[in-house]
Amino acid sequence: VKLTEDLFCTDTEPPPIGGDICDICAITLDGEDAELDCNEFMVHNSGAMVIGICLLNGARAKNCYVQKFLVGIYVQNGGEVNDCEVMFNDVFGIQVQNEASSTT
Repeated sequence: VKLTEDLFCTDTEPPPIGGDICDICAITLDGEDAELDCNEFMVHNSGAMVIGICLLNGARAKNCYVQKFLVGIYVQNGGEVNDCEVMFNDVFGIQVQNEASSTT
């Protein structure tokens, strides 16, 4: 996926409590073949969205400016964040969580 312009999240309705991770992310990518190239465009929150970009199970993001979310970029079970600027987020710029076992 490649952005061709800034993405402004303006939804004023809060996400459902106890909902799926996809319900609280402006952009969700899942799997090792999933890649977001923001092309140096911005993902900006001025509404009720909780997380800017969710990268799940090896997904990747690059060339992104992410701002004004609770969490800018959330990485679960591996992933890559390259050449991104994450700023003015309330709790975490980048949060990493591994639910799967990382030992062999």
